[in-house]
Amino acid sequence: MYENLIGQEEIVRILRGDLSRNELPPSLLFAGPENAGKLTAALETARALSCETGDAAWNCPCPSCARHRTLAHPDLLLMGPRSFRAEIKAAGETLERLPNRAARFLFYRAVRKLTRRFDPALFYGEETRLAKAVPLLQNLEELAELAGPDADETAQAPGEAARAAAKALPVADKLEALLPDALPIFQVRAAERWARLAPYGRMKVVVIENAERMLDGARNALLKILEEPPATSRFLLLSSRPSSLMPTILSRVRAYTFRPRDAGASGEILAKVFRASPEDRNLSLDEYLAARKPLPESATDEYAFRFLSAVCYQASREGVFIPDPLLDLSSDAPDPSVHRALAEISAATKGFGAGDDSLSYLFSAFLKSLARLVRSKAAASDARTDAVLAGWAAAIRDAQLRYETYNLPPAALAERLAEALALPLRTIP
Repeated sequence: MYENLIGQEEIVRILRGDLSRNELPPSLLFAGPENAGKLTAALETARALSCETGDAAWNCPCPSCARHRTLAHPDLLLMGPRSFRAEIKAAGETLERLPNRAARFLFYRAVRKLTRRFDPALFYGEETRLAKAVPLLQNLEELAELAGPDADETAQAPGEAARAAAKALPVADKLEALLPDALPIFQVRAAERWARLAPYGRMKVVVIENAERMLDGARNALLKILEEPPATSRFLLLSSRPSSLMPTILSRVRAYTFRPRDAGASGEILAKVFRASPEDRNLSLDEYLAARKPLPESATDEYAFRFLSAVCYQASREGVFIPDPLLDLSSDAPDPSVHRALAEISAATKGFGAGDDSLSYLFSAFLKSLARLVRSKAAASDARTDAVLAGWAAAIRDAQLRYETYNLPPAALAERLAEALALPLRTIP
């Protein structure tokens, strides 16, 4: 087991030991930097807990392991926000270079890591939230099957799998844009209900990526589960910022610390997994994957700060009082107007992705960055600031809803959002 967890030998040794001695706790925390193998370890742990032979070797022939390898096991629940584009694109490039079964399998798993976030079990009682995702899910799953390991290669034209993978990428971008930036409370409650049902096999496993990205209600709901976990379920929390988790949650999990992968481990992954060119194997894994993102998350964070700064600056020019905790939201641009900020952002993002399918996820990413920026100000203590922040959060949620429901042009929605963000500043006494 854990044969495909490269560059984390100490973690492998500890996990194997805990599993062999049946000492794995009900709740675990895999903590460490991005691309350190935390999700790989979590998925392998889930497979080992369900293995029908007890060996859990990667090529174990038992039906449970076979379902886990394709992320199709009914006792696995994947949840939590994450960026999927880089891995899916890198896997698609691997398939294009070397269209063998291993590359097909790599691509299929990369897609399934996204589609499993839309498991109906996570939307129990909230099924209407899936309406917009369903056609995208169906399209993406069809393309993944064409490029996947079970496709009939003899019936396919040369390059058909790679073409299907290329078509899948913009669909995956649009589907990812429908994921919430922070794990919502309704999904945590749905996961608790799911975890308390009897497993199909030996053990149910809930994997929560970026577990630190939860609102207070979701954190409290998760804490309730961790206090009294079902005997037939395990909870695996993954986090790159464990210090941001509630102390009461940290006290109820056993932490496993993942170290950054060194150059040797990165090179091995790029060579064995992604079949990268000799030149690319000199890159770190972080650099290789970052190159497959049209824009890093930090870019949308910068756009969000520029946009909200312009809104505050323009309001202050109109004589509106800006609360002290928000004074750092000021623009040093030569022309700090909202109109100028929108023009610059639109030019840099091709109209928030409206003019380029590869950037179709950008408006939702921009809104998520805005929401994170607003939440970062939530430590403010005065009532007026809190009221302004609540108004901003509501305006951002409304923009996201209008974008998802009515498919309105992002640029028009951004202009409307600027007006909605200025309103609390002007009207809250």
